[in-house]
Amino acid sequence: MLHKLVRALAAFSLATIAGVPVSALAAGSIVVMRTNDANNYDPHKTPGRAGWEIVTMLSDSLISLAPDLRTLEPGVAESWSVSPDGLTYIFNLRKDVKFCDGRPMTADDVVYSMKRWVDPETRATQRSRAGVVDDVIAIDPYTVRYVLKRPYSELLYQLTLGTAAIVDRHAVEKLGQDFGVTGFNGVGPFCWESWKVRDELVLRRNEHYRWGPPQYENRGPAKVDKIVWRVVPEDNTRIAALQTGQGDISYVVPFWAIDQLRKSPRTAVVKAPLSGWTAFAGIKVDREQMADPRVRRAMRCPWTRRRSPRRSGRAKPIRPSPMSPRASSTTIRRWRRARRSSTRPPPNVCSTRRAGGAARTGSGPGTASDCRR
Repeated sequence: MLHKLVRALAAFSLATIAGVPVSALAAGSIVVMRTNDANNYDPHKTPGRAGWEIVTMLSDSLISLAPDLRTLEPGVAESWSVSPDGLTYIFNLRKDVKFCDGRPMTADDVVYSMKRWVDPETRATQRSRAGVVDDVIAIDPYTVRYVLKRPYSELLYQLTLGTAAIVDRHAVEKLGQDFGVTGFNGVGPFCWESWKVRDELVLRRNEHYRWGPPQYENRGPAKVDKIVWRVVPEDNTRIAALQTGQGDISYVVPFWAIDQLRKSPRTAVVKAPLSGWTAFAGIKVDREQMADPRVRRAMRCPWTRRRSPRRSGRAKPIRPSPMSPRASSTTIRRWRRARRSSTRPPPNVCSTRRAGGAARTGSGPGTASDCRR
């Protein structure tokens, strides 16, 4: 199950994972360092990556997603089928799945988890990912019928996410608002042990685990006894901890430290070929300043797609769409042509068209020459 940890971290990483060699971790406990903590670890309520990366270790979902981020594989459901109209999904569950407390998982647990996910009273952060649900029914102890009101082609992929994890009704009802805060009972490879907020979360091996998806080299109990997720916000402290053995793994690696870690005999650096996460900059257009498209164009000007990612020497630029919602038709046509070409870069909107007229000439802020810098 150490393979699961490394693969999971690769999915969450935007660039690189660093730490001691994998062969040195297959015993005892390991310390994974990250920059921030979550406000809770309830799969239906946690809002972001810091929560979901833990939830995926605490409980599995019906389906799993292979490392290519395309192929669907069995999770706690060993098989499934979809009706021709795309409204009804039948999931056939494994009969050997157990919660951390040893209680067998049945269709009733899946039904409870799915209904809790879409219940408005839960106020789930990712409720829309479940589709427009008509009903979820336990046909028998190991078969679940998931019915939609309208087709939703993404459903199977959404069911691979941590927000679709199976939870224990008894634990939820016992802990109430503290579920995912003071305790958790799931069907994942690790179990909840303790949590010190903004310090560390300790997970212990689930001794019952035998149902890992096909992508795992070890589909049984983890080869490590415990995983300690420690919050270390400062880059220098985190890198020093890797080099001195105070920490074992970190998927948050500053670019300046990569060569340094590669040269160290105590650490190994692994690059993630694919990432399950996308970083983006969101703009609140309901604010007075941001509502003006000229401001948004000006914010875009300093960014040069071809140069900025390469400053670190570790990344390749992607081909995004024009940022401005009022880009001229000429700009959009140029961008579409560039998108079809593997060599021609997309145009710079702010050098192509200025709000209310042509781009300014000359030099200085907001001019075409400024955009090209």
